[in-house]
Order: sequence, then C-alpha cells, then structure tokens
Amino acid sequence: MADDAEEIENPPFDQIYRAEYLDGCDIEGTNPTVTIARVVKKNVVLPNGKITERAVFTLVGKEKKLVGNQGFVLAVRILLGTDETRLWVGKRLTLTADDEYDPSLKIVKRSVRVLTSPDATPENAKAYAKAYNSIPNKRGHGGLARVLKPIAARMKGQDMLVKLATRRKPAEPPAIAPDAPPDAPAIAPDAPQPTDEPGEA
Repeated sequence: MADDAEEIENPPFDQIYRAEYLDGCDIEGTNPTVTIARVVKKNVVLPNGKITERAVFTLVGKEKKLVGNQGFVLAVRILLGTDETRLWVGKRLTLTADDEYDPSLKIVKRSVRVLTSPDATPENAKAYAKAYNSIPNKRGHGGLARVLKPIAARMKGQDMLVKLATRRKPAEPPAIAPDAPPDAPAIAPDAPQPTDEPGEA
C-alpha cells in the first residue's frame, strides 16, 4: 500500500511523469543559455536501471538538473578552458537537443548537448565548434567524446606549460664588487659603493 505522505492529489498534468533530469525533449526546438550553479559527481540511475557515476550540473533558476556524460563534460572543459570544475560555477552554456545512441536501451534518443558558451574564448569556441561539426553522424556512438579527448589533453598540456613559464623566477645572487676576491662578502644593493676618489684631509 502506498504511503499517503507520498501522494499528491490532483497533480498538474506536467508533474505526473516529470523527470528529475533535463533531457533533449525539454529543450527541443530551442537553444537555451543556462548558468552553472553547482557541479557534483554522483551515482545516477540510467534508463535501464544500471547505476553509474556521472557529473551532475545544477543550473541557476532551473528545477531540473543536468547529467553530463563524458562527451558533455569534455565539451564544457574545452569551452571554459579549465579542468577546475569550481571555476565552471557561474559560467554559461548554450544547450541544444541532439541524437544520441543509448547502448543501455539500444535506441536513439534526444539528448542535451553543449552547443557553445558565451563565456568561451574565441579560440576555444572555434576549436569546439570544429570538432562538434566534424562528426554529425557519429555523435550518438561516442564519436564526440573520441574527438574531444585529444583536444582537451592538448589544452591541459598547454596549461601546464603556461604554469611552468609563469612560476616565480629564482632570486638573483647578490652583487659582488668587481675587484673583490672570490670569497669577499656580497655588497647589499643599497650599500654605498666603493670609490677611488681620495677623502677629505
């Protein structure tokens, strides 16, 4: 017998089978721009009942959350230019509905994809758009993730090079008087420099 506490009498029609997560049917025919409020990794139940880990995005002002598969998360990483998911919070994504093959159900369904981001640099937006448009017939079979992986890896390598180049340079050794012996003490930068002029008698 069902628990009365879980019952909603005369619910609105759109709440009867309302899903917890956003899917392609929710945004069909539109390309909404949403803002990321939170990113977590959690177990989600797939349509076939299997439980697996996914990135789950909470969106500002939206009741439904967004589950990101590998291709989706790689798209966000490339567009926003960072692996730091905490830096994704507050950034915007423009979404679109696209075909995706669901191997758990063996069907093609409408899923949510990242189209672009208003917060992406022109270079990152161009790199993602080129990858996305290069495989119009393979997105439903993991093709997008396969194309995005090397781009994300290359960006990560570039980030590491930038971090290495911008590290603080080691301090230069103190100056030594030109005519001083090798073991002479260093001269402080603000100390008076020696002079050959004779002093006053």
